Amino acid sequence: MINKTIHVICITTPLGNGGAEYEGVDGHPLYFRSTDAGLAWNKADVILPGLDSSTITFGRADTYAIDARDGTVAIGMFHGWIFCENPERL
Repeated sequence: MINKTIHVICITTPLGNGGAEYEGVDGHPLYFRSTDAGLAWNKADVILPGLDSSTITFGRADTYAIDARDGTVAIGMFHGWIFCENPERL
């Protein structure tokens, strides 16, 4: 069976690029998931645990990574070394 799940992380448009703060964070990291190859997104605009305005004030492009393998998803944020494993538990 072909796995059709797609995991995506991104940041909202930062203030310096004409964006606005999202939930109190400039360039807020967000998580998205599709289980049907991108036709629909059953998780969208999800704020990951530990990545809210109580712990970060900004997110920047190219300071994060995501990897998914064998049912495990790992996300790293590198301007504070925050690690989240298996966001599908959200």
